[in-house]
Amino acid sequence: MPLNSRNLHESLLQLVLPEYVIHAIATLLCFLRGSGPPVNKHPHARIPRQQIIAFDELKTDYKNPIDQCQSLNPLVLPEYGIHIFFNLLFLFCGEWITLMVNIPLIAYNINRYKNRPVMSGPGLYDPTSIMNADVLTKCQREGWFKLAFYVFCFFYYLYG
Repeated sequence: MPLNSRNLHESLLQLVLPEYVIHAIATLLCFLRGSGPPVNKHPHARIPRQQIIAFDELKTDYKNPIDQCQSLNPLVLPEYGIHIFFNLLFLFCGEWITLMVNIPLIAYNINRYKNRPVMSGPGLYDPTSIMNADVLTKCQREGWFKLAFYVFCFFYYLYG
């Protein structure tokens, strides 16, 4: 492969950023352009992206709400647990600014889980109410916000 500026740029980018971050950025750019997502080789940044894709599939009637909620609800508690675990580490290390950046999302997640619909199992998404246009739009915006927040936090943790 000849060494030109594009290959050099891609090589330097892969040295600086892990491949799953590059994949997450590429996915975000594909969604902004309106094309489909690239093939997922690394499921590390999967939770918010899967929420966004799932709600888009519901909006376009590619999947039924029961299957979609059964695939999303098991991801809610691990997402919250991982986020709280990282913030406990920030607390023990004395990273006060980083902790203060994350506390609003923790408070929102706790409030959202306390006020969730009445369901038999853990999770946030109820198949009977998820198809309402306002609930679906709210869930989709929440997924985009969380994806943007986690990407911002990743770069803040990396370079901050």
